[in-house]
Amino acid sequence: MDRDPESPSLDLAIIGNCQYSALITTRGKVTWACFPRFDSPALFDSLLDDDEGGHFTIEGAGEGWTTESRYLENSCILSTVWTRDGESFEVVDFAPRFSLYDRYFRPAMMVRLVRRRAGRPRIRVVCRPRFEYGLREAKALRGSNHITYLDWSNLDTVRLTTDASITNVAQGVPFELAKDLHFALAWGEPFEDSFHVLDDFLARTHDYWTRWCRQTRVPVKYQDAVLRAAMTLKLHQFEDTGAVIAATTTSIPEIPGTERNWDYRFCWLRDAAFVIRALLRLGHSEDASRFCDYLRNLVTPDGDAFSLQPVYGIDGVAELTETILEHLAGYRGNGPVRVGNAAFTHVQNDVYGEVTLALSPLFYDERLLGAELEPVYEAIESLATAAIRTFPTTDASIWEYRGTSEHHVFSKFMGWVAVDRAARIAEHLGRTEHHERWTRAADGMREEILTEGYCEKTGSFVGAYGDTQLDASLLLMPILGFLPPDDPRMINTIDALHRELSVNGYMFRYKHEDDFGKQANAFTICSTWMVEALWLVGREEEAVEMFEQLLASRNSFGLLSEDIDPETGELWGNFPQTYSMLGIVNCALKLSPSWDEIF
Repeated sequence: MDRDPESPSLDLAIIGNCQYSALITTRGKVTWACFPRFDSPALFDSLLDDDEGGHFTIEGAGEGWTTESRYLENSCILSTVWTRDGESFEVVDFAPRFSLYDRYFRPAMMVRLVRRRAGRPRIRVVCRPRFEYGLREAKALRGSNHITYLDWSNLDTVRLTTDASITNVAQGVPFELAKDLHFALAWGEPFEDSFHVLDDFLARTHDYWTRWCRQTRVPVKYQDAVLRAAMTLKLHQFEDTGAVIAATTTSIPEIPGTERNWDYRFCWLRDAAFVIRALLRLGHSEDASRFCDYLRNLVTPDGDAFSLQPVYGIDGVAELTETILEHLAGYRGNGPVRVGNAAFTHVQNDVYGEVTLALSPLFYDERLLGAELEPVYEAIESLATAAIRTFPTTDASIWEYRGTSEHHVFSKFMGWVAVDRAARIAEHLGRTEHHERWTRAADGMREEILTEGYCEKTGSFVGAYGDTQLDASLLLMPILGFLPPDDPRMINTIDALHRELSVNGYMFRYKHEDDFGKQANAFTICSTWMVEALWLVGREEEAVEMFEQLLASRNSFGLLSEDIDPETGELWGNFPQTYSMLGIVNCALKLSPSWDEIF
């Protein structure tokens, strides 16, 4: 059955400023936004409750309008042009972000500018915020040029300041667009300046993003895709602490009707570490420094007792209690809607490897002084010690199985990564004792993985010791240097994974049943891992074909979610997914020729 074109979809644009983000449809509806920060309760939640949800809509009044939405070039500023029979107007949406004094100005404010382009168009503006994920309707208090939306229970306020008719906006009635209009929706501290200031905010925000793009190290090919991916990764870093969230949304189902609905508005150390690794490859060390600040507050020396959770709050909070919001219908009626994430209780031993990968580049940056690196080196010691200690134990795996704990090969491999990289850092710094100790430990770990993680029956590495099931996370073994790509065991594993887990050119995580049944949708990041692996083993044409199919699967704004239906190409899962977007960066850098080859 074809989907109702008016029902929710993930053909959404994202705007944000590293404080909050918002998702906007191709027809000018803000369908998801959490204020005042990423993990706050949604103020606009119609993405998860279409009939009753909160939204902020600016649209043409009446029938017959067509729209064209696009980002302004090299920016996170959205333009939506409405056209009908000689009438036209434009809506420009952005979150202010620019340099101010010695810091960045990034208020919890959404700006929407409406510009008349032709004729005498009539528009309708409806601002309907709801507090606490829609549990409480806002009380609207009108002023001379603003509407204050108040939550009486705890006195939270959001104020819409505008030069449009307050009556027309409050009542949601159509009116003629006789002049350009400004709308500033601000949480807490209201906007109380001249409306011309908002035009200045636009210019300065546009300048910020275009400068940021010019500072991005792009490959020869796929530049537009890389820049959009890079900006999207940037938007998911909470600048106040340096944390990187996995996605903007909660509870977009991985597979409809399966209850695989999770809240991704937290900092998975694994995901964040790979995001930072991608941004570093693009030349953005400032973002890496902020994330390292976040990590240093988590990774503190604690002797043999040191351990890490796989996920933390963006403020470093450890407890992310998972609850279900019964009053929300869910994305296209696919409940439940969850807030919080029980993964904070999991044991996922791979995390020590990813965090070590994120910290490692600092030791090779000669601009940093020894005194600055000493606490980071202490963290590396703790990570290596924890990786060695946990290596013999079972865990929930990268895929966060809720009902099983096994000796997962990926977790073992990432434990090796932690100790191997620690040994390299120690050698680089001349710490001979540590280098020798960690090298011996890494060699032992590697030998065990080669013995226990490789299955002679399948002729490949497998998901867990003693098992025969395949796991796409094994594709990172050649990418991160566990084995050279031309090793026969690695070639066999890539062949097996491509043969068994690929459907219509999209990669699944695995095919066996888990706590919620069998997989029905492909996991986007796995496709990018396969692209890199194919390229490494010399299957370049296949790699390019697979990557370009993935690029074609992006929505109209160049964004990807967590999962893809391999039959229809439709996006599912939380959105935009940083894991998926960083995969675009990694593949483009791998597949593109170097600048030296071109010139």
